[in-house]
Amino acid sequence: MGNDDHWLRKLREDVESEIEAQALVGVVRRLNRIDVPKSSPEQTRRLIARLEAELPAPAAHTSLALLRSQARIVRQELWVASVLLMTLGVVLTLSQADTMIFAVIAPFAAAAGIAFIYDSADSAIEELENSTGTAAELLLLARLALVFSFDLALALGSSVILSLILPEVKLLPLIELWFAPMAFLSALAFFLSVMLRDALAPMLFSLTLWVLHLFLRVQQNFWLWTLSLPGLTAPEMRPLLLVAAVGLILAAYLTLVRTEPEGTTL
Repeated sequence: MGNDDHWLRKLREDVESEIEAQALVGVVRRLNRIDVPKSSPEQTRRLIARLEAELPAPAAHTSLALLRSQARIVRQELWVASVLLMTLGVVLTLSQADTMIFAVIAPFAAAAGIAFIYDSADSAIEELENSTGTAAELLLLARLALVFSFDLALALGSSVILSLILPEVKLLPLIELWFAPMAFLSALAFFLSVMLRDALAPMLFSLTLWVLHLFLRVQQNFWLWTLSLPGLTAPEMRPLLLVAAVGLILAAYLTLVRTEPEGTTL
C-alpha cells in the first residue's frame, strides 16, 4: 500500500484528474513487477539513436523548463527541513534578541540541503534522468541553483522579518553576517558530495567545521583560535569566501565532466 501511495502521488503530478491517476496505479504496479534485464551502455546508445531518428526534433529546453523539471526531482523533505531550520533561527533570534543566532543557523541550513542534491544511492532517479538529453552536469547545477536560491530566499525573508520586529537590527549588516559563510559552506558541501558520492558525510563535515569554528573562535589560546579558521566570519574575508565558493562549484563541475562516461546524460 505504501508503494501505491508513492506512485499515486507521482501520477497526480503528471495527469489531469484524480480518476485518471487512480486508474493508472494498477498499471504502474504491474510494470514495476516486471524483471527488466539490465542493458549495456552500448545497447542504450543504439536504442536512443533509433528513437531519435523516428521522433521529431525536440524544442529547445528553456532555463525555466529545466529548473521546473529539477524542482520535482529534489526531495520534498529538503524544502520542509530548510523552512523548519530557518523558522527555528527566527524564533530563537527573536526570543534572545541576538542576530548571531540566525547568522549561525542560516549557513548550516543551506549547506545541509545542498549536500543532499547529489546522492548516487538514488538509482531510480538516476535511471530516469539517464534517459533525457540534457547533460548530467547541467541538471545537477540546475538542482544546486534551485536549492540554494530557495534557502537564500528564506534567509532574506527571515532577515527582513527580524529587521522589522527588532528595531536595533539593521537589514544589510544582518545579511552580511550570514551570506558569505552560507555560500562557502554550501559550495563546500556540494563539492564534497560530488567527490565522495555521498550526502551524509559532507553534511556532517560542514556541520562539524561550522560548530568547531563557532566554539574555538572565542578561545583565548592563539593556536585554538587559529584552528577555528577565523576567516569564516571575519568581515575582511567575505570576498575571499565568495571566490572560494565559486572555485569549489567549478571544481565539482569539472570533476563531473571528467568522471561521467562519454555520452552519459542525466
